[in-house]
Amino acid sequence: MVPAVGSYLWLCWLLAWHEHTHGWTYRGSRNEDEIPRIIHQMYRSRELPEKWKAPSRAWGAVHMDYRYILWTDEMLRQLIAEDFPWLLEIYDSYPYSTQRWDASRYAILHKHGGVYADLDVGPVERIDPLVEGQRLLLPHTPHIGLTNALMASVAEHPFMGEALRLLPKFAHAWYHLSKHNTVLSSTGSTYVWALFMRWPHDRMDQPALIQARTWGKCSMCRQPTTLHDPDLPNGRPLFKHSHGSSWHAADSVFFIFLFCHLEVFFAVTLGVLVLLRLRSPALACLVGGGALAACWLVQICGINWFETFLARPWIWLIMAGTTNG
Repeated sequence: MVPAVGSYLWLCWLLAWHEHTHGWTYRGSRNEDEIPRIIHQMYRSRELPEKWKAPSRAWGAVHMDYRYILWTDEMLRQLIAEDFPWLLEIYDSYPYSTQRWDASRYAILHKHGGVYADLDVGPVERIDPLVEGQRLLLPHTPHIGLTNALMASVAEHPFMGEALRLLPKFAHAWYHLSKHNTVLSSTGSTYVWALFMRWPHDRMDQPALIQARTWGKCSMCRQPTTLHDPDLPNGRPLFKHSHGSSWHAADSVFFIFLFCHLEVFFAVTLGVLVLLRLRSPALACLVGGGALAACWLVQICGINWFETFLARPWIWLIMAGTTNG
């Protein structure tokens, strides 16, 4: 029992260390082999909803020397059919449009390179400090792991190639139990995080992970706050976020609620287990209250206990079987 717990804690530490050592740092210089000046966004058609017109226009207004491409569904499918025909059958079989949009962004960056941004992400100022000297950027999210809402890479980066290559293996995994879970783990944020976690530490072309504060991403569990990033030249986030999450379904509401109240859920569950086992309400309240206090204390120390001890290792273990299958 003790060796198993020790091995598990060692895995937790290794995965956390792997993520921590790839943090983005400001380089402040350009070179020839870096992310090209192209902005990619996508929508069903060229007629954007009113809520996303302003962020889209901001890209052109702030980055006039960048090429801007708004990809439509028709353009995206043509890209897959012409450049990645081996993926087309899986691409067409996805039950949700969001999965096709996720897969398409990896194809776009692998083919053309540049910066991909969701329609609800707009620049506050030029993003040159973020991309100069870089080859692959992946962002942290306050909601466990990484996200694919904002990515940047050189063309034909091996990570994007791997993301495309493994899409068929993850298309129909056994753990796709709801729309929210299916989208995240087959093509979305959890998929990207799982690939990064299995990316060999000694490989060339290592990703650089952008902190949530750098790209101005606040947690959906709290009111937005003014973020400060000491790593940036001006000390403020480079992006502004409007209303997104357009793909969320009813199950997303449940999962988000659960995520935002994990400490309470954990404490109540532990208290109920003690009550059922020992039949002592006082002891159950004591254990549950202690667990809740411990969770909050760990968070105050800057550690996301759920991410560190549950999300990282279990996502790594479960999705590793899909990768190797």
